[in-house]
Amino acid sequence: MKQIKIIKKIFILICFLTLFIHVKFNQIGNAKVLSVDLNSSQFNKIQYAVENASDGDIIFVYNGVYNESIVINKLIKLIGEDRNDTIIDGKIKNTTILITAENVTIENFTIQNNRDVIESVGVGVISDNNVIRDNIIQNCRTGIILQNCKNNLINNNKVSSNIYGIGLKNSIKNIVYENFVNNNINTGIYSSDGTDNTIRNNTVFNHTYGIAMSFENSSTIINNIISKNINQGINIYSCENVIISSNSILNNSIGVLLYSNCKNISIDQNLVTKSTIGIYLSSKSSGYKVNNNMFSDVDEKIHFEEEATVENISLTIIIFIIMLLAVINLIIMRFLWKKKKL
Repeated sequence: MKQIKIIKKIFILICFLTLFIHVKFNQIGNAKVLSVDLNSSQFNKIQYAVENASDGDIIFVYNGVYNESIVINKLIKLIGEDRNDTIIDGKIKNTTILITAENVTIENFTIQNNRDVIESVGVGVISDNNVIRDNIIQNCRTGIILQNCKNNLINNNKVSSNIYGIGLKNSIKNIVYENFVNNNINTGIYSSDGTDNTIRNNTVFNHTYGIAMSFENSSTIINNIISKNINQGINIYSCENVIISSNSILNNSIGVLLYSNCKNISIDQNLVTKSTIGIYLSSKSSGYKVNNNMFSDVDEKIHFEEEATVENISLTIIIFIIMLLAVINLIIMRFLWKKKKL
């Protein structure tokens, strides 16, 4: 009897898997390609095509300037004809493209907005498993931002002339890979309050801060070229278990800064050149490992911040009081001397 029951269960499982595969193949087979063209009588706006698409469809956009703001709430691929000439301009809208569905691909566009608009974003992502690649994103407050999401890939985009380049907030297991991030006013790439994110093989230059992390856990910054940033190439604030490895950190004021309660940070096999300080270690940081880094034309290779102790503060106060009493005493003596002469 037991063998019969097992055979029945296996048979039911096989039937279910067969049905599942059949449905999936039908979905792929039924996928449509919708075309968007400024001169089309059917779809001359990208949002119209999105509204008429189904999960699994491809939307192909011909060259032109599309003045619109787009919300993608379906599992689709949005592909431009040429990333230099297929332009989505959000104008005064806060977000040019907002992705709310999962498994979306955005590819081959110039995506731009007015960066003077508060919180304007080129591409905003609030869902999982998406791919944003081969785009130019410019003139926004933030070029690309991921919020409360996971398993997204940001690959081979040129992100420039924004206030912030690429940002991750409260996000997990995302990969920012082989992007060219330059000339953003504040920070090239930043990640905050996330876990297990990877920033890898990017070129990041000409910002106030190159790559910044805050309140991050178990994330990695590896094999990036980070250069010509005004303050720090890499800024780490109150993070734990972060790996900083095999980066070329060139022409920054400070190469790597650990600041405020960083724990178990590994700084390994980085090249730091032409900096005032190569690696700055905060007195409040602990458990860090600094190994096998190379320095060239650096005034101070590794700076250990001295902790302000109670004893030092007390000594400073005592010296100040003694000097103040000495000055007061001198004033009194001069006053008495003048009075005596009179």
